[in-house]
Amino acid sequence: MTAYESTDVPVVCKACGARLRIRQGPSGKVYPCPKCGGPVDLDQPTAPPVLDHLWTPIAPSAAASALNADPPRRIPSAPRNAAGPKGHPVPYSALDAGERNILPGADKPLPDPPARKKYFAVVCPTCHTRMTTTEDQVGQMLKCPDCRRSVVVPPAPPPPKPRRLWSEDDGIEVQYQPACEPPRVKIGPVHNPEILEVARAEAARREPPPLPRWPLVTGVFSFPCYSNVCVRWLGLSLWLAIVLALLQGYIAMMAERSLGSWMGAVFVSLLLFVSGGVWWIVMSSPLLAVLEDTSEGVDRVENWPHSVWLYNSIRDPIFVLNAGLLSLLPGVAIDAALGGFFVMSWIAIPIGSVILFPILLLSMLEVDSVFAPVSLPVCRSMRKARLAWIGMYSESALLWALTGVTAWYAWKNGSMVWLTLGASVVVGGLFIYFRLLGRLGWICSERLAEESDAGAHADADENVEEDDDIEEALAKRAMKAAKH
Repeated sequence: MTAYESTDVPVVCKACGARLRIRQGPSGKVYPCPKCGGPVDLDQPTAPPVLDHLWTPIAPSAAASALNADPPRRIPSAPRNAAGPKGHPVPYSALDAGERNILPGADKPLPDPPARKKYFAVVCPTCHTRMTTTEDQVGQMLKCPDCRRSVVVPPAPPPPKPRRLWSEDDGIEVQYQPACEPPRVKIGPVHNPEILEVARAEAARREPPPLPRWPLVTGVFSFPCYSNVCVRWLGLSLWLAIVLALLQGYIAMMAERSLGSWMGAVFVSLLLFVSGGVWWIVMSSPLLAVLEDTSEGVDRVENWPHSVWLYNSIRDPIFVLNAGLLSLLPGVAIDAALGGFFVMSWIAIPIGSVILFPILLLSMLEVDSVFAPVSLPVCRSMRKARLAWIGMYSESALLWALTGVTAWYAWKNGSMVWLTLGASVVVGGLFIYFRLLGRLGWICSERLAEESDAGAHADADENVEEDDDIEEALAKRAMKAAKH
């Protein structure tokens, strides 16, 4: 700590109240305060003065008499901002009380502020510029700052009316009288036997029926005689007979070597192409409807195509045509490779078609894409339901053999009656074949579902065994811990 000299004098600044120690000097000298810059006199008393800027309570009557007694006066010899030592201003508190300006009525309330001017907007009729004016400028000319047009200031708009707040007392009570009695609602029992019976019938209809005892025989060969199939069978047979008759006429015209016959052959070929193509489109949709409904366990087909221009009617021929062409490729390749060595090599074409066509068509329908000719579930079903596949191949080979012989004999006779008979045999054979494919798909789906259920049960049994092993191990560990 610094020791003070014996000549240091304690001084209190009257301006800021700072306690100072100043070394003794000549009498009457004034020093600046290091904190506020105010004058400090060494001859002043050491007791701290009461600062002027602090409020001191005065009796109301004395203050009022003091303010109202003398008018305000100003001493020019001691200005408010008088300069002190070294240019420091003399604080206002250092002046005497008599040298201050005391305004009369300082304790009275302040007068009301002057009223604010009311502004309103004026719109220029030329450029629609909004300008602000006051009520004092009403009737005067105001120049638009944009288009420089003079506009007469109209009267100020009236103030908006105050909004009325509605209360319950302002309302009017209205008696409501219903025009008629409300209808009586009859609440029936929760368990209505009629509703339950309808629900059971709907559930039984949606649930697929069980497989018949002989699924590849029962309802397969008699399928064209069903009431909803017989009409389609006869109509498509007559159409096919007409197409075959046109084909015979085309062949006969091409056999004659004359210009007229060739021109007639060209016309017949166009007619044959159009009628045969439309017949194929119309025939493919019912065949796939038979296959899909039969594979879902439906005995009587319900989802027949209603129009040849529907999406399914255009999609179905592509599936059947693609599967047929792909099934012919291996037989054609074998015939081309062995045609020079074996006379009967052409037989590989129908055999390969009979074997590959069901696999390709069922795979495409299972994936619902013509670009997926092989499907893994269909290949697995050939192992799980191999007896069904063998039976289907046996029946389809016998069916196509009888159909082919009958159609060939009808074609050789050449009469319209025989052509109609042969066409009916071909169309009926197609219905029976696709019914057979539908039953095969039904059997395969049942076998695959049984396999998936058996796998799920096996996984559940394994989980139960693992849980039992874990519980047994925990019990043994608890017994060991109890022994120790």
